[in-house]
Amino acid sequence: EPNDYIILINDPQCDSEPVTFSLTEPEEIIVSLNDLPSFIALECFGYSNGILDIEVIGGVLEDGDDYIYVWTGVDPSGLPIDLVGQENNQNITGLPAGVYTLIVTDSDGCFSEFTQEITQPIEYTIENVVVQDVSCYGYGDGSINIEIESDAPWYEYTYNWYIDIDGDGLIGVEEGDIYASSQDISDLEPRTTINLEQINE
Repeated sequence: EPNDYIILINDPQCDSEPVTFSLTEPEEIIVSLNDLPSFIALECFGYSNGILDIEVIGGVLEDGDDYIYVWTGVDPSGLPIDLVGQENNQNITGLPAGVYTLIVTDSDGCFSEFTQEITQPIEYTIENVVVQDVSCYGYGDGSINIEIESDAPWYEYTYNWYIDIDGDGLIGVEEGDIYASSQDISDLEPRTTINLEQINE
């Protein structure tokens, strides 16, 4: 291991001089993530705008050499992610959710491994739309109810109707297309358009 060592050879007929020598090692290769402009928490399910911006120090680089970068990634289902020609870049962009691994190699062939996950909110959808059409021409007694289906029922949602009524149902509305979206704490907005009809005049 790296240290200073002394060798002393005993010769009964001659004086012996100790010999000192040192063993050294290169600096450790340290790979770290720059907080900015890295982006590792996607706003919405299915987005591909993640960024991994990397800083590397240490190791040995000969004149004119740069580190060798090799990226791989797997998505949440375990399938490989296509990095679209960025496999050997220092920094990679346009990334979907998944786990990314980088191996950095210096001029001496020493390497360091770095792993980073990019997360995304859970997927959810607007389901079970129940529409009650307007009963008579010109009336405003139609109603709409929707439900949110997801794997995280503990999420709190807000419901945004184009006429600015809060809640998961809408009553007392007239004929026309109703634009409904829902929003959770991650700002994901699945949406649907519902047509409300009435009897002809």
